Amino acid sequence: MSAEGIPNFVQYTLAATVLATTALVFMSRRWCLPARRISPIIGGSAAAAVMAGWALSRGAVSGTTLFTLTGVSQTVVFVVCVLWLFYRDPERTVPSDSGLVISPADGTIIYIRQLAAGETVQSEKNAALIQLDELRSSAVANEALWQIGISMVFTDVHINRAPIAGKVVQLEHKPGKFLSLRRTEAVNVNERQTLLIEGAGLVVVLVQIASRLVRQIAAYVKVGEEVVRGQRVGIIKFGSQVDMLLPVRRIERLDVNVGQRVIAGVTIVAHHN
Repeated sequence: MSAEGIPNFVQYTLAATVLATTALVFMSRRWCLPARRISPIIGGSAAAAVMAGWALSRGAVSGTTLFTLTGVSQTVVFVVCVLWLFYRDPERTVPSDSGLVISPADGTIIYIRQLAAGETVQSEKNAALIQLDELRSSAVANEALWQIGISMVFTDVHINRAPIAGKVVQLEHKPGKFLSLRRTEAVNVNERQTLLIEGAGLVVVLVQIASRLVRQIAAYVKVGEEVVRGQRVGIIKFGSQVDMLLPVRRIERLDVNVGQRVIAGVTIVAHHN
């Protein structure tokens, strides 16, 4: 029993939980994880840590061991929950109406811009620019385009889906140095994958952009393959952003706004003619 009358195991457990919680909150803010999803996970991991500390205190363990294992248990629970959110792959009910372009990714729309025909196409995030040179000789090279950027965080579903039905006419992977897009020197060095799908005369471009801690952008389709709207076409592991390009002449209206949350395979982004 401590001098204050509080059992030592309680002090060690609470100290480890407070320290681990502080560290997890800091890391969550650093990685821009949404508070509404992360707060319950941090709270649940703290509760699990307290239970682990109580269970450990019933054995013959030292205060240092108790402190360490309590903090580790909270961190492990937190990481497992976040990874489950990242790797989950829920089924989606895809809209069946004709003339629709649906969201290819879960996330938040960070920009919508219109590009003139022949204008250099580049993706942007936090002042980092990536020139999409692979589109210079593509089917959209001389088109006026709508460009829609969708930002993703770790807790979003990272499976990307086909926004329209059609054939994969281009699939190009650009390896990178895995730098954070928050660094201005990341221009053109972040890994990315560009996918063109053509259906009923409409060509839609998806650009998958990797960020920090990324290990791989994986394609689930290949050139020449026919895909249906909402089909899984790839994943960005610990991905950062997906840009979608649409030809202005074929778009009757856009149905989304900057700041809007979208769901892959579900949210209607545009109507086309």
